[in-house]
Amino acid sequence: MDGVMSELVMYNRRPEDLPEEIATTFVAISKIAAKSISTLFNIISLLKLSPEIQAEIQAGNLPVSQGYLFAANLDCPDIHRHYKNTSDLYNFREQTHSIQKSKT
Repeated sequence: MDGVMSELVMYNRRPEDLPEEIATTFVAISKIAAKSISTLFNIISLLKLSPEIQAEIQAGNLPVSQGYLFAANLDCPDIHRHYKNTSDLYNFREQTHSIQKSKT
């Protein structure tokens, strides 16, 4: 996965340095998915997250944008503590919103 991600970065910066076959493949995937190369990179980066965090994103309990931030900071020694704090915050917001909505 890291190799594909490196090649996506390379394609974004200097597409002429990639073999033509890889560059052509990236262009085709980008067109089929209707996503930019940067967006494809971000989406693929989510696959590097722990299954627990991926499940929270898939369930809609954690925003995808937050997943991108976690994926960009996998080397952080406190990533699971940050995940727990973030998850608790989003759950609290959701509960508060539900309570407010039920009162109206």
